[in-house]
Amino acid sequence: MKRTPADKIYLQDFGERLKLARVNRRMSQQDLAFKAGVSLGSIARVEQGQQLPSIPIFVKIVEALKVDPKTILFDDDIDLTPDSVDFDLVV
Repeated sequence: MKRTPADKIYLQDFGERLKLARVNRRMSQQDLAFKAGVSLGSIARVEQGQQLPSIPIFVKIVEALKVDPKTILFDDDIDLTPDSVDFDLVV
């Protein structure tokens, strides 16, 4: 299935939100990959907007980052700094 321009924009935005959450937690891609139990290449491809993670991998990533999944999926204006997250609400 061919990606539309909107798909490409979403992939890029998703990757940027993931990277922002990771960087705000002072984690390298390698740190995140290790904590989530996924490959470094998977993290890199997602952050570069080349692919979306599968649902099980996405769950592992948000658990490792300790973020609410919707902050990565949808929200452009949510503060992703560690102090802004209510960890009682996190997956």
